[in-house]
Amino acid sequence: MSNSMRSKIAGVFSVALIALTLVTLGFSPGMAAPEHQGVQSMPGIEVVVRYDDRYNPYHVPPPEQTELGIQSADFAVNWNPTGTGRCFGTLSPWPQEAKDAFNYAVNIWASLLNSSQTIEVDACWRSDLGPGVLGSCGPTSFQSGFINAPVPNTWYPVALANALENTDLYSGPEIRSNLSSTYSWYFGTDGNAPPTQLDFVSVVLHELGHGLGFIGSMLVDNGSGSAECNGGVNGYGCWGMGSSYPFIYDRFAEDGNSTSLLATGTYPNPSTALGSALTGNVSGGVYFDGPNANAANGGARVKLYAPNPWVSGSSYSHLDESFNNTPNALMTWSFSPGESVHSPGPVTLGMFQDMSWSVSSNPPNAPTNPSPADGATGVSINADLSWTGGDPDPGDTVTYDVYFEANDSTPDNLICNDVATPTCDPGTLAYNTHYYWYVVATDNHSASTTGNTWDFTTVSAPSSLDCSSAVTVYDGGSYNGDTTGGPSNVNLYSCVSWNESGPEDVYVLTTSSTGDIVATLSNMTVDLDVFILSSCNENACQAYGDAEATYSNAPPGTYYIVVDGWLGAAGGYTLDVAANTGGGNVYLPIVLKSFTGSPSTFEGELINLINAERSSRGLGTLNQSSILMQVAEAHSQDMHDRDFFDHVNPDSLGPGERLTNAGYNWSAQGENIGCGQSTPQAIFDSWMSSAVHREIVLSVTYTEVGVGYVAGGTCVHYWTAAFARPR
Repeated sequence: MSNSMRSKIAGVFSVALIALTLVTLGFSPGMAAPEHQGVQSMPGIEVVVRYDDRYNPYHVPPPEQTELGIQSADFAVNWNPTGTGRCFGTLSPWPQEAKDAFNYAVNIWASLLNSSQTIEVDACWRSDLGPGVLGSCGPTSFQSGFINAPVPNTWYPVALANALENTDLYSGPEIRSNLSSTYSWYFGTDGNAPPTQLDFVSVVLHELGHGLGFIGSMLVDNGSGSAECNGGVNGYGCWGMGSSYPFIYDRFAEDGNSTSLLATGTYPNPSTALGSALTGNVSGGVYFDGPNANAANGGARVKLYAPNPWVSGSSYSHLDESFNNTPNALMTWSFSPGESVHSPGPVTLGMFQDMSWSVSSNPPNAPTNPSPADGATGVSINADLSWTGGDPDPGDTVTYDVYFEANDSTPDNLICNDVATPTCDPGTLAYNTHYYWYVVATDNHSASTTGNTWDFTTVSAPSSLDCSSAVTVYDGGSYNGDTTGGPSNVNLYSCVSWNESGPEDVYVLTTSSTGDIVATLSNMTVDLDVFILSSCNENACQAYGDAEATYSNAPPGTYYIVVDGWLGAAGGYTLDVAANTGGGNVYLPIVLKSFTGSPSTFEGELINLINAERSSRGLGTLNQSSILMQVAEAHSQDMHDRDFFDHVNPDSLGPGERLTNAGYNWSAQGENIGCGQSTPQAIFDSWMSSAVHREIVLSVTYTEVGVGYVAGGTCVHYWTAAFARPR
């Protein structure tokens, strides 16, 4: 690192990346929807997608049906159609690679939902969506009062209404999607989006989810009079978009006490009570309570995103942040560059089933993650078999058949039949035996999936070698012995092909680095052999000799040297031990020191400066976190020791990974670093003079802070400030 690095500063922050805002299509909450007999229709709403930069290399692969090309619903995409209610604004021709990626996302949904009616999508490629807007999408209308409506007096997104009615209730497209043509998109379908690009398939898949019905009508008025709840009263919650009917999504919404948000006795529409519940103030949140969704969520209600204050377009119509970086991450409220989620996930599909979508039946998941691990050796003879199974369809049940055989790579012996859990007890196994096994998973629709054939080898029979009285020896030592301890019947088969039995002497040697171990016998009065073992077990023999044994390149560890008489012979000898394990380069990883809660003077001064500035601006002060102090101190020390200046260390670990590795469960995090500033005031002034660093210091997102300062090295002064909000 050159001296030009001095006095540099750098900042990185992690925030939500996609904000979603509801916009009506020719309809406002103050405008009453049609309330006549028979089929009723209401204009649709869209969801706006906004961009900010945070890298998250998390990937969820597509469902298996997509790979197989099995389609159970037909979609038709119209590219830039014009006319009343169609695409508008500044349009440009769709690139073919964008069309291919869009169609790939469409095909994922087509493989999962059943409908006899073609779902028509208007796809608009626009350059005028505004700063930070990636796209928008929603149903073009909502329908109620049709014959097959499962719940009366309820608005259904038109694509779902058509599927339930088996007819086209609305002349025109069912979904309209606007995508920005001005952003750097990754159009590949493999999910390998780089850190600087957004995965187009994921964003389209997310938005189509809203167009198909992952959307509620509930709002909290901010008092601005901008078309929210009637009357424009700040904090009022409401539903129905000006009508007396809720969306089907709203029918499943509950507060933390399991009270429906549609229960007007508790939550009048509109009311501040409803507004309070929608911002998570009633027993800890807002939940979707449907049998299929709950089954896919381990039997628990599905938590929805309900921050306080209400975030227009993001609150309520998304899954809670706890679903991030899980197979159910698609319908959370934010997305990151590098992140790719190519499946709705079982929770979202369960919610769709609860809202009356017919979801395609998948075969069970292929059994994976076997225990014992595939190819494992030294397995206990009392080991149970287990694996990871399950089914991608919410509510489906799976049973398993296990086929198991010794020394046969095509096992056909059924040892566990129709077991409901992914475990099987094969009984007591034989020592030193090679076993093969596989699992067949079958669901309640009689669909089955056969897993791979796995194998393992059991441990050898217990050692008859007694090391309890082993004599400790050292490099360069010479030791006199006499094998007169009596017969032992030790079998050293891993080094020799005959039965070594008779009295033996045992020595123990410990080495600290890699090198050759040599054991030499001299002055023997009878025929003796010498063995070097890597553990106190005759099956761990690494080297053998009539008078000398050499174990080359032995790794550091504890070794046992055995002197044994041929055919029970007993007599005297001299043992010389050489452990040529010279020193080598040893890398010592960074270790987080225990933080006692008393920062250094410089660190404490910097925390005081940060909190004083926040307080002067009416912002909450940050609590000092012992874990953040550890992580910040370790990063400053690491930059000093390994002579670099960056948020990402030479091991490719960024701020978020370092926090996670330290055991800090965070929902948002940011980091400022500094090089060369000699005082807390100097580094603080540098950060505050930079818009990016100042934003991190003053962010209302963070609630905790930790500071680490290390002197010396190229920069002379290294600074790290870690900011975070715990989950």
